[in-house]
Amino acid sequence: MGIIYNNNVEESKVYQAYGLTVYGKINHYVWTMYENKEENALITIRITDESGKDIFSMCLGNRLIYQCRIDDTMDNFLYWIAEDHPDSHTIEKQVYKSLCASNSLFNHSIRNRKERQKREDEEKKRIAEHKAMENANRENIKAYCTENNVIPYFTYDHVFIIKPHNEEVKKALKVADNKQMESLINFMKQYPQNKDANIIKDGTMEEILDFIA
Repeated sequence: MGIIYNNNVEESKVYQAYGLTVYGKINHYVWTMYENKEENALITIRITDESGKDIFSMCLGNRLIYQCRIDDTMDNFLYWIAEDHPDSHTIEKQVYKSLCASNSLFNHSIRNRKERQKREDEEKKRIAEHKAMENANRENIKAYCTENNVIPYFTYDHVFIIKPHNEEVKKALKVADNKQMESLINFMKQYPQNKDANIIKDGTMEEILDFIA
């Protein structure tokens, strides 16, 4: 049938996501094909950022945004704005293409981007958690070594705990770079009975943690 038009209706909050908030004037549309069923319909749309600043605003005129489009597309629409930062002209065109009309291609594209972003975020979180745990394990090993007057040396996938037999060697081990440490470790392996230093334990991080537990 058509819209029950009321331009004097108060603007209200419609949707919020991704640091953006949608406001609009809500009227009602009567569908004669659905036994005069009424559906909410926006006659204006205004979008603000986290600070409350308007980034987009327009009166929709003869074009409307129905509740069904709010339900199935608005979240994707705000995600697109938050990620791509389009200008107001581009947003206006997309309002007509994706909010005033059904746009399954747009929704499909954004859903795929969300899923990809979710996987990337989960991987970043996993890496960050692994790194945090690794750092905590390193600190535990360093604390053990300080308490027991031994020196830790960490490689990519291995840990050495070295016992220096005099202060001069201890100082040298503490300032040695990777190349020097590799040379010293090879020496200690070749001559385990030397009087300067010896490896009291080496292994993976997990093996060393079990050793000091």
